[in-house]
Amino acid sequence: MSVTSSPSRLQRLKSGRRIPPKTEEERHDSERADEMLVEFISRWEDNLKRADNRASVVEIPGAHHYVFLNEERVVLQHIQSFLKALPR
Repeated sequence: MSVTSSPSRLQRLKSGRRIPPKTEEERHDSERADEMLVEFISRWEDNLKRADNRASVVEIPGAHHYVFLNEERVVLQHIQSFLKALPR
C-alpha cells in the first residue's frame, strides 16, 4: 500500500501560492513544468496499479504534503480497509 500526497489536477498546482511569472516565457515554462509533473504522477499511478491489481490510488481533497497529519482519520480508515482486505 502506498499513501502519498500528490497533486492530481493542474488546477491544484496553480492554487495561487506561486510567485506570478514576470514574462510570457516564464509563464510558458511554469505551465510546461506543471504539465510534466502531472504526466509523471499519472504515469506513477498507472505503474502502481499495473504492478498489483489490488493497488489503488486514493485522493483526499484538501490534503497537503503531510497528509498523515492534516487528514489522519481518513488515512487511518484507508489503511484499516487495506489491511482487512488482505488474505489471511
